[in-house]
Amino acid sequence: ALLHFCLSHGSLLGIAGWTIALRALSGLDRMLQRASSHGNELTVVRQSLDSLFETTALLPIDALGDMIDAIGENIKRAADSEEGRIILGRLGELCNFNVGRLLAVWDRVMRVITDVCMSGEHSEMRVAAAAVLCKVLAQALRRGALAMAEQPEDAQRELLHALKTLLQSPHEDARARISEGLLQVLQASGQELHPATWGTMIHLVATAARVELQRAGLVLTLPKALNVLAPTSDNQAGQDDAMGPILSESPMPSMQPTISTDGREAGSSVLPTVFQLLELLVHDFMEYVPPTSVPQLTASIGAFARFTGLGVNSSLTAVGFLWNIADALARYHCMPLSQSSVPVQPTQTLPNGGSNAQDLMPPPMDGKKTGGGGAHLEELWVQIFMQLRALAVDGRPEVRNCAIKSLTSALLSHGRKVGAACYQRCLRDILVEILTEVQEAAKTARTRDCASALGGVKGSEGLLVHHSRDTPEKQWDETMVLGMERFQRVLSHFSEEAGVRAFAPLAYTLLLQIQVTLRTLTI
Repeated sequence: ALLHFCLSHGSLLGIAGWTIALRALSGLDRMLQRASSHGNELTVVRQSLDSLFETTALLPIDALGDMIDAIGENIKRAADSEEGRIILGRLGELCNFNVGRLLAVWDRVMRVITDVCMSGEHSEMRVAAAAVLCKVLAQALRRGALAMAEQPEDAQRELLHALKTLLQSPHEDARARISEGLLQVLQASGQELHPATWGTMIHLVATAARVELQRAGLVLTLPKALNVLAPTSDNQAGQDDAMGPILSESPMPSMQPTISTDGREAGSSVLPTVFQLLELLVHDFMEYVPPTSVPQLTASIGAFARFTGLGVNSSLTAVGFLWNIADALARYHCMPLSQSSVPVQPTQTLPNGGSNAQDLMPPPMDGKKTGGGGAHLEELWVQIFMQLRALAVDGRPEVRNCAIKSLTSALLSHGRKVGAACYQRCLRDILVEILTEVQEAAKTARTRDCASALGGVKGSEGLLVHHSRDTPEKQWDETMVLGMERFQRVLSHFSEEAGVRAFAPLAYTLLLQIQVTLRTLTI
């Protein structure tokens, strides 16, 4: 009788009426699931209960919203997590049966899901709520599911945007399930996402990376002291627009990184899933990523490369992702320009007896002439190269050597598409600075090794160290040799693109750097 009444007069029940009815029907649902036998009567009752949610597609929008609010009230009053999971499952069915007009009631659905995922009680219900949401999104984002919506592109974006709050949930189990759901959506329906939706998807992945890495004690953005190409006050507003809101959000409370038994930073269990999201984006969907989202993707990958909690192999893989982004930027967003179409600013003539390399460097470029896309594309290249610059002085020799090779390979492969002005800017402000910082690190390591050796001699049990021992000093020296060799290759390539006047000051700087390094080794 209750089922028949709800089927006949559901549009008149309101929130209070649906709350009472669904409360009784949830008990019936629980009993049916526990029933050991499946007689004809139970089968008829189960089919009638299922048809109640199927016929919600015929309800007016207001009545459908009342039913969703009533489900939320019943979840709050659930006697245990089992009952709560049953009610959540019915909420998922209701959404799937009304996927064509889901956007009209999406705020109410998300209110119910968010209340459960943010609750400190019943971990099973949090996971169940996140799982229901992911299933609903997978159904809604499949091909043709939103064809009846007035604006399918906006509908996709609004459905996904609601996940941002859940990705910042204080509960790791909820965040983990939402991240897994995002991964499943990309794997199953990535090709079906509209162009405007990709910006939202990248923003969600970047949010997940920021939250999880900050909880592990790592900041996503580069320090301003390192980022010599950070925007000035004149172009700060435009740069903020390019970077997207993810990099300007207020940081989470500072946390000390947890150190595992092997000396690495410990992270949450969500980090491997977020890393898989980044891997899938870089390998399969870079052609869909809008240029305005590239800085967010680059910053997330660069932070994973600097993070030690997933091991050296993950850091090396992340460095490879940065190379993939540079390759995709050149392939999908840049057009090669001839040398004459990208003028390089004339440089100063070398003075006789000059010894100050900084005085000989060409003046800064205005950044308005770049390969195939203007100043904005130049900043995208710079963002990629700055992440590699930070990794080029990483404390782990494998990571920094890989970063130097990736940075110089990108310049050698895509120098013409980068544009001569940006090329010169990278040589002056990135590669030269890398050599300087590597030399300082090698000098520091040499001083530390000497101090350790002297301390060993003064001790009662001084030990002689064999010359073949792989010390930090030797590792930094190897990085210095690699950096100079790669710089020389890039500089030779640049001379073919820009001419002698732009090439000479940079070549002189490299010679001075070699001279300073040799003097340091003879002291």
